[in-house]
Amino acid sequence: MEQFNDKKNSMETVEEIPLIDILYKDTYRIDSYLAQLLNGTLRSIKEQETTLQGASLSGKLDLKFLQAESNGKGSAGNLIEHDIDPHDRNVLSFLEILDLSPVRALPPGADGMLVHLQGNLCVRNYKILGELVQAAEKNKGVLPVPANNIKRISSYFNVLKSIVPFDIEMEFSLPSGDTVHGMMKEDCLLTDYRSLLATYGRALPGLWNVIGILDVKPPSHETEGESIRSILDTFVSIVDKFYYNDEKHSFIPILIFRELIK
Repeated sequence: MEQFNDKKNSMETVEEIPLIDILYKDTYRIDSYLAQLLNGTLRSIKEQETTLQGASLSGKLDLKFLQAESNGKGSAGNLIEHDIDPHDRNVLSFLEILDLSPVRALPPGADGMLVHLQGNLCVRNYKILGELVQAAEKNKGVLPVPANNIKRISSYFNVLKSIVPFDIEMEFSLPSGDTVHGMMKEDCLLTDYRSLLATYGRALPGLWNVIGILDVKPPSHETEGESIRSILDTFVSIVDKFYYNDEKHSFIPILIFRELIK
């Protein structure tokens, strides 16, 4: 009966632990912040087990803790050591240490603020969109878009691609109605964009969580005159207006995930 209760309690503990599905993680930033907070990052876990005659001693060595349990007394025996792959342990440690409550509306003032946003997620790949525009321009009538619009959009892309990198974009909508955009590094995305597109389309289902750096965008000041700086500033302001549509916040995503139902 005692063994049954221990098994039941163990199963209840497993069920209480949330299982998260990670879509995006900036490993460099996560490791950097953990190294600052913990004076180092976890790279490996070793589990040691010593079997004694008439007794057993087992322990698990982690970054900060060493837990050991001893039963009875005995003489020296065999030492067994296991290497355990920590995998996403740093991600879980990052979430646990930050302990950020989900924000459902963008704060009016933010200057390098680490935030936990919760809401709905859309993903776009502008590189693919650029390829589609070029293909539509060469093969008129393939897409249900007027030829004049295709030409105008193509002209926009020719200007944008010389200034703005055609990366993968995150569009995150909060319950308050606020929307924030952020550029995602392709090598930090755990699922290929084409697979996401084929599985979900533009909008991903369910409630998503994003940890990232939020800033309030400063007002743009164009350099006056006809210097090379003023010309560049003018182009940048046009791109900013076209691309961000006068958004008040800028955002750098670090971790994107959702909790799974078990």
